Amino acid sequence: MYINIGNCYKEMGEYDKAIEIYTKILEKVKEEKESIGGDETAARALAGMGEAYFKQGNLEKASEYFRQAIDGFPEDETLAFNVGEIFFKQGETDKAIEYFLLAVKINESWAPPHRQVGYAYLNKGKYRLAVDSLKKFVELAPDDPQTENIKNLIPKLEELIKDN
Repeated sequence: MYINIGNCYKEMGEYDKAIEIYTKILEKVKEEKESIGGDETAARALAGMGEAYFKQGNLEKASEYFRQAIDGFPEDETLAFNVGEIFFKQGETDKAIEYFLLAVKINESWAPPHRQVGYAYLNKGKYRLAVDSLKKFVELAPDDPQTENIKNLIPKLEELIKDN
């Protein structure tokens, strides 16, 4: 399909054109399957639309499309994680936490969302929750390149918890 074309427009900052392409993808999926639910391409198109609206500053519409994407393809932890990453990069920490936790719920043994939710909790000053998430990341990904830094961070956070 044309998902990559929509993604290219989105990356170039041509959000209206990207949304137009994503809309055509959704129409094509509906035409072929009568429903977009459970279709990975449709979920990616919806997420692309969400990101385009997000970059335009329309958080309400962005959230609506992100939610539709995840509702339509709820077993995709990568989709939930990527939505969390978008919100995290834009400083929307509470929304990021929501999506990272959803990724954890979908696949508890996948390490990256544990790390990211730990960082998000750290940004919010919720050190106990950060430590718990970061410890889970270390447990699941002992060979990850970031694990050593996280192992060094955890005792410092535990000191902060004791001091409070």
